[in-house]
Amino acid sequence: MSGGISLRDLVAPRTRRRLVTPSRDGVRGLFPSAKAGRMIEYESLGERNAAALLEDLDVVLSYREQPPRETWWDGERDRRYTPDFGVNTALGPVLVEIKTAADARRPKLRRRHARIRASLQARGQAFIVWTERHVSRPRRARAHLLAAASRGARLRATMVGDLA
Repeated sequence: MSGGISLRDLVAPRTRRRLVTPSRDGVRGLFPSAKAGRMIEYESLGERNAAALLEDLDVVLSYREQPPRETWWDGERDRRYTPDFGVNTALGPVLVEIKTAADARRPKLRRRHARIRASLQARGQAFIVWTERHVSRPRRARAHLLAAASRGARLRATMVGDLA
């Protein structure tokens, strides 16, 4: 259809890349979100479950999948990173990465996430990694999200104080 609006534009007009693609492996699809006001794309069961949890948590004001890319320093050069979710909470924004518990324990990934977290914190941005253990325990996930948002708010306040 030329010149019209595609279904893709109506479903997810602001995503960086197409998430729902044909694949032999994995779970991909669309999740209806009242907080986002549109369908949210997910590319794993963990992301789908996290979207459902974000819908239910009272402290989440809004969220989106694949928010804008962030840069981080790996010790040698700048790298680019796109988190799974950008979440606006009652205490401030948090970037959320979704991983399986097995993946989150891998030393290489732990080092990568630690460097991403440090780089983002230097700019006052909160970052957390959720696994199925967080998503399956809503009270724990809520506390983790609020703690990160609170840390981010304190960092931003300190940065503003340093500028004054």
